[in-house]
Amino acid sequence: MAKRLKKAQLNAETFEAIAREWHSKKKDGCSKSYADATMARLENNAFPWLGNRPIKDSTDQGPPPYMNKDGNQT
Repeated sequence: MAKRLKKAQLNAETFEAIAREWHSKKKDGCSKSYADATMARLENNAFPWLGNRPIKDSTDQGPPPYMNKDGNQT
């Protein structure tokens, strides 16, 4: 039980969990098509690379190493 609770807490602190929470709070302030497009971009581009990463591991050191200088995936 304690291991499941710890895993649930860690999952709640991932980039994906925080981004989904942010999106759910912000989506009503824009058009449905924009909100849907934003979530699709997160799901297709950010979550595969950053989704399971603990938010505490995020830094402001620039783009992740898998991005080239133009901001495209390598």
